[in-house]
Amino acid sequence: MTTVTMQKFATQIDEMLGEIDNNGDALLVEREQGNFMIMPERDYNSIMETLYLLSTPTNAEHLQHGIEQANSGSYSIKSIDDLWK
Repeated sequence: MTTVTMQKFATQIDEMLGEIDNNGDALLVEREQGNFMIMPERDYNSIMETLYLLSTPTNAEHLQHGIEQANSGSYSIKSIDDLWK
């Protein structure tokens, strides 16, 4: 993550947004009134989706169980047709 002042961001906004887009890294813009994070929309959407999926204990537990199954190799592969049965 790169950190810049508001003044530097304001004078180099096009260049900095291009760098963020190219490398996918977040940018912290420091201001006296409070800092801002600038990041690609795809990263923001990913974070929001993760927060949503983990927002309920039951769903978080279900996801953790799935991760454990995948890591241990104890899962089965099914076709899309099998899922509709």
